[in-house]
Amino acid sequence: MTDGGDGTDGPTDVGGIESSAGIHPRDRRKSALLWGVIGALAFLVVAQGYLLLGGDLSFGYAGLFPLAGAIGAALGVTSYLFEHRLLQWGR
Repeated sequence: MTDGGDGTDGPTDVGGIESSAGIHPRDRRKSALLWGVIGALAFLVVAQGYLLLGGDLSFGYAGLFPLAGAIGAALGVTSYLFEHRLLQWGR
């Protein structure tokens, strides 16, 4: 654990937002953004592989990008909401 600013170990208060395990909120946002980008790119890679192997999608290539954006946004929000809980559980 990190120093809570008052000489004790525990959660820190950064800008009025309590952050467990000493993670700054800016770092949580950056991590969530990166997980969203990774998820969107992974979806695009899988979809491209499916199309290259002869699969057929009803919406074509142009429809992949908005869908990848939605998947990336959902993963980013989910990772932002649950990251601190996973750290509290020690995972």
